[in-house]
Amino acid sequence: CMTGIYYSDLFVINGKGCLVMGSGKSDVCRNYTGSNTEMMGLDSIRLEADGARLIGYYDVTMGLIARDKSTMPSCEINYLIRMLSSQETTDNKIKVISKREFIEMSIFNIVYGVLDGKLRIKEFAQLVEKANLVCITVPWCETREEKGQLISKFIN
Repeated sequence: CMTGIYYSDLFVINGKGCLVMGSGKSDVCRNYTGSNTEMMGLDSIRLEADGARLIGYYDVTMGLIARDKSTMPSCEINYLIRMLSSQETTDNKIKVISKREFIEMSIFNIVYGVLDGKLRIKEFAQLVEKANLVCITVPWCETREEKGQLISKFIN
């Protein structure tokens, strides 16, 4: 069954589904990851576990209106991407991190707008635990173009 809404973006980059959280998430993926990028939805993403697959759905109504999931833009998620702020960045490389590290770094996006943050974190952890996906951090870069190129080269 579908979950609550997560404050994240959903993109398909080079044919791979990407759930994106963190600093500058929308602009970089929408404009600078190359022509093989498709925007599925911004800021309002629902998730659903399907065995070892994690499916993301764009809920344009942010949960205010019941929606049939078959009408929602969706894709399988292959990457969880955490965009680092300038303060969090220590070098200029994309790093693969554990699912637990991703969750710890993304608490704001996971619990945004909910009353029971602990329950939401538990829900998210259960969803990603069995999913066959890769968690990465993307460093803050001087330009959006540079960040977009880093992402596009890494995801393939």
